[in-house]
Amino acid sequence: MPEHRVCIPTPLPDIAGRPRAEAREAVREALSSLSGAAISREAPEEFIIVRTTATLQSCDELAASGDGLAALSEEALVGCAYSCPVELNAVEGDVYLGFDTLTEQCAQGVRVCASGDLHWRP
Repeated sequence: MPEHRVCIPTPLPDIAGRPRAEAREAVREALSSLSGAAISREAPEEFIIVRTTATLQSCDELAASGDGLAALSEEALVGCAYSCPVELNAVEGDVYLGFDTLTEQCAQGVRVCASGDLHWRP
C-alpha cells in the first residue's frame, strides 16, 4: 500500500567488530527511538501486515524512485520485521513486529520480508 508507506531516518551505531550480543543491544537501543512513531495518519480499513524494513539507503533516495519498495537495494538491506495480520483501527495498544525465518540464513529471510512477496490473504 504505497500511500501508507513512510520513511523514518534513524541513525544506527557502527557495530563492526562488536560481539553479537553487544551489537544487537546497540541496534535495539537505537531503534527504541522509533517507539510511538506514527506510521499512518489514516489507517486502511482492512487487515494488513505492518512491516518495517531497515536499509542503509536514505529516505530521499527511496522517495526519488516514487515507489520505495521497488527502490530497495538488496545490498543495502539491514533487517526487516513484520506483524501478524491486524486491523489498525481496532488496535488500542502496541503492534508487535517480529522476524521469523524458516532457514538458518537470516539474509534470505530479510530479502523475502523486504520484498513485495510478503502478503496475507483472508
